Amino acid sequence: MKKKIFLDYLDAVCSVYDISRADVLSNNKKKELSEARHCLYYLCRMRPMRVTDIQKYISEVSEYVPSHVPIIRGVNRVKQLLEEDRDVAVILERIKNKVFI
Repeated sequence: MKKKIFLDYLDAVCSVYDISRADVLSNNKKKELSEARHCLYYLCRMRPMRVTDIQKYISEVSEYVPSHVPIIRGVNRVKQLLEEDRDVAVILERIKNKVFI
């Protein structure tokens, strides 16, 4: 069940940001790509999914598998952005609305 939720979030993030799965799951540090990746991590952690589960699901669809630290940093970065930028909340809501769970 959690894997399906992860994949649904991944596809929704790709749709909202208009980027590919490969781009989201890369280690590319371009702002748009890292922001999308961090939103994916954040939404998964809020489900809640364990970091190890997120890593497992990523490994099943991508060659790049982040360690524990980038996932936690990504989640914390989104939490920080939510306090600073209301547009981030709008983006997260758009992603959540695309996932029917």
